Amino acid sequence: MFDELFAQSGLSLDRLKTFHEIAAAGGIAAAAGNDPNRQSQFSRQLKELERCFGVELLKRGRGPAALTEPGRQLFKIVGSALGSLDEFKASCADQPIHLAIGAGESLIQWLLLPRAPKLAQKHPRLAIAFRNMKTDEIARRLVDGDIEFGVVGRLAPN
Repeated sequence: MFDELFAQSGLSLDRLKTFHEIAAAGGIAAAAGNDPNRQSQFSRQLKELERCFGVELLKRGRGPAALTEPGRQLFKIVGSALGSLDEFKASCADQPIHLAIGAGESLIQWLLLPRAPKLAQKHPRLAIAFRNMKTDEIARRLVDGDIEFGVVGRLAPN
């Protein structure tokens, strides 16, 4: 199982984590914190992943870096997979499971907080963090994997 996937060089959890950091930060320099050694390492790891998958993951050039469509797909996959592994590790160590919920302040106060005690009673290892956000930020943070759940009053047609 997965023999074909791992038959090629260039695929590792470390490279996938680096790719996720680059994508989340908006580019290699931003992810590497302007450290030239890390920039070189991140650039090399990104190229190795691109060779492994046979596609360009990040459009480089002047201005901010942008993910290609395959890059966006891989970003979601990696965020989900690494998040699941992190949750698994926490559950094995009997640590709390963290759930970040994004919503506007009124929805947090009116809808979510009154239900939190019942949820905590049913799931005692669940650690909930409510984050006050606007609708567009909730959508972006869900895609980026910064929050696991979002509650909005209404979505704009676009």
